[in-house]
Amino acid sequence: MVTHFLPNRRVIIDAVTQQLIEDTASELAEADAQGLTPAERLRRFLTWLLPTTADALALERSRVLMSAESDPRFNVQEFFDTWERTIRALIERYIAPLVPPPELQFYVDLLRVIQNGVVLSAVEHPKYWTEDRQLAFIDSLMPLIDQSPQRPASKARRTRSQ
Repeated sequence: MVTHFLPNRRVIIDAVTQQLIEDTASELAEADAQGLTPAERLRRFLTWLLPTTADALALERSRVLMSAESDPRFNVQEFFDTWERTIRALIERYIAPLVPPPELQFYVDLLRVIQNGVVLSAVEHPKYWTEDRQLAFIDSLMPLIDQSPQRPASKARRTRSQ
């Protein structure tokens, strides 16, 4: 039925990509307007990135399945490339106030790899990676990331930075 409105699968994938990015911007703008600290904003963003609900898990499962599509006419790799650029830019936006500028790209990479790993683990093992476990993981991760001036630096962080 959808192909009656859009001429082919590639156009459908392009439309889905654009809609996903627009929805993302809208959802995050609402959360950003709530006057949270940079660390609270990052935590909310990380929570948003993870499949902590049944609907989010189903969406992530479909993305994992979509990655197996190899027909170049469907433009699937472009979807993943666009999504990757979008997510990395968002991670950078949320993490920049919390880490030293020279270490920014390291933390962008770190959070992207962690997010991908938790998503894939949740898709593969949903009974293990429950909402509670994912949120506890984020809570354990936050002190390792938040290096903002108002938060005292840990001994490990000072040693690594020197």
